[in-house]
Amino acid sequence: MVDGYIINGTPILKNCEDLLNYFFLKDYPRFHQPDWVYEKDHDRWEKQAGEYSESINSLFHISAVTEDGIILKDIDSHRTYFTKSFPIKKISSELLLSGCLGKRPHELVWDWIVTESIYPVKGGKYIQFAG
Repeated sequence: MVDGYIINGTPILKNCEDLLNYFFLKDYPRFHQPDWVYEKDHDRWEKQAGEYSESINSLFHISAVTEDGIILKDIDSHRTYFTKSFPIKKISSELLLSGCLGKRPHELVWDWIVTESIYPVKGGKYIQFAG
């Protein structure tokens, strides 16, 4: 019985890990360097986040993948957001993404700013919102 869960769950969990690693290295590009200083990378992306006039920190489901980008649906508010900030080939509608979207003034497309975590969509029933 357990072997069946392992066989069924491994591909999506590997996809989650691959995408999480992609975003982690995007946020902290010098992570593997011996002289890496967390505070410098953190300050850099915090400064970048300040460039946005709007931001939303939530849990998102990938509702559609197009040639141009993806449409994310906020699990809590059910609002949708279009972004081009994802590597399309690594994306699957079987994922939930926890993190922050930002939008600059006078733009329609949202940017993915910070990744907190990535889950299989089946894990959504175990995630609760505080509030």
